[in-house]
Amino acid sequence: MLKRSLASLFFGLLLSIAYQVSVQLLEDDCRRHECGGAILDEWHVITSPMCFDVVSLVNNDIFKQNVNNVIVAGTRDLRNKTSGLYREVEYTYEPAKSVHGTLFRRKRCSEIAILKLKNPLPLDTDPRISAIDLPTVDQYLYESQQEPLTIVSSGFGFYQKYPDGRMVRGWDSPTLQWDYQEYQDQYPEPCDNMTVKTNFPEDPNIVPTTCNSDYGAPLVEKKNPTGKYTLIGIALDRAGRYCDLGRKFVRVSAFLDFIGNVRNQVFDEVISKKIPENHDAELMPSYPLC
Repeated sequence: MLKRSLASLFFGLLLSIAYQVSVQLLEDDCRRHECGGAILDEWHVITSPMCFDVVSLVNNDIFKQNVNNVIVAGTRDLRNKTSGLYREVEYTYEPAKSVHGTLFRRKRCSEIAILKLKNPLPLDTDPRISAIDLPTVDQYLYESQQEPLTIVSSGFGFYQKYPDGRMVRGWDSPTLQWDYQEYQDQYPEPCDNMTVKTNFPEDPNIVPTTCNSDYGAPLVEKKNPTGKYTLIGIALDRAGRYCDLGRKFVRVSAFLDFIGNVRNQVFDEVISKKIPENHDAELMPSYPLC
């Protein structure tokens, strides 16, 4: 009975993960999936700065150069060129006050970003897409979790894994997938109060065969019985060699002021960058997936 209920829940998840987007880059002869993200509203997508920045290190200084990204929403298979909605990114936003550890560890607590679209998403009329619910202030702090939650990580960056947890080398999945996660015990580390650590559930009925390696992958809680999803975090890093070692997410409830400022066009503590106008969103449906 439990296996049947899990199968039903898996199918329901596939139909309802309508907040998921793919952040893509148009190359010479194909379009490449860079990262994941989630729809905030018709104009905004939340993701990781690693999705849209080209980072280089020169004389111990970090330089970032924006590239022309396009978000693809409403699709469950990136190989289907016409199944999604393509939107050009017009602006990128990051918190002005970055919090991070040492340079070469690059474990920045504030590794979170918002993309402003040039044209809005038709949330009211297209059933393929929906906005994610935001948490309340300081929701999902590890210390405040008294009961187990149904939390899910989703995206297009899933890899197969061996029984010992090692990631299988090769290409990530072009189809939308997810896995269950649970809170991992916190351990003393900079930024702990601004992040969420997760691992696979210790449940014999849930045997994960994949691991999500997307930057910007949304971590969400499924609210029962409403079936709605609340955003917990945005993936801070990729899965390492061993998928079972857990992942770290930027805790979204620590950045509600930043999100509110961007949506209200208040940029006192926001880094705003305009992306050069391009027509990649119009061209992409004619290109195959890399």
